[in-house]
Amino acid sequence: SVAAELAALLEHGFSGALVCPAFPAQRRVVRDGCLLVDSVPVHESPIGRDPAFRATTSDLVGLLAGVRPVARLGLEEVRAGRQKVAPRLEQHRGAVVGAPAGTAADLAGPAEAALTVSRTLVAGSAGLGRALSRALGGGVPIVPLPHGRAWLVVIGSLHPTSRALVDGAALSVPVVVAGSQSHTDPAPAIAALASGRPAVVASVTTPVSREDILRSLAQTATEILEAAAPDLVAVTGGDTAYALIRALG
Repeated sequence: SVAAELAALLEHGFSGALVCPAFPAQRRVVRDGCLLVDSVPVHESPIGRDPAFRATTSDLVGLLAGVRPVARLGLEEVRAGRQKVAPRLEQHRGAVVGAPAGTAADLAGPAEAALTVSRTLVAGSAGLGRALSRALGGGVPIVPLPHGRAWLVVIGSLHPTSRALVDGAALSVPVVVAGSQSHTDPAPAIAALASGRPAVVASVTTPVSREDILRSLAQTATEILEAAAPDLVAVTGGDTAYALIRALG
């Protein structure tokens, strides 16, 4: 729903938007107008197979299409820096301007340009966020993890990397599996956390009734949190995080 969210924000004080979903540090790039993840078009990647991903294209203009006009910068413009990008943002005021990026350095020019064109909305990944932070003179602080190994990891994402984490964890730590109506016994996970060891709560991989499954997953995690006091709670999946936040009130 990126296009709809951008359109809504542009109705409230912004004169245009610069958008780049590239995050080269995580092998996500925008090349020739196409969003690629590990060199695969995003709609054909594991992300594209997630039920929450409804796009049928990896074309950046197509992904951003909505009630606002969409323009696209060329890679040569981006690499020419702020002096080239800023006039293009001025030219396309009121529109959504998509930028390519193949490296972290490619994000610097768009970020710097957006700061020179008043009321420009900047939207993208953490890759663009880092470039914007640097353009503002800020750093990227490393947040230290809390002491202790009593970690509760809540995994609702269906991405293969997340599911591989579940399979690997099951070899050495308690894993509680939550379905839409029930879950496996949480007692081993509670005992592990109480003794300073990690535990995992994961959703089933059934693609139906995802909302019910996430609600059950969040409720299961909440029950464990009420019975144990982990040093850290880590959550994968934005929908999972939101479900857990709601369950915790």
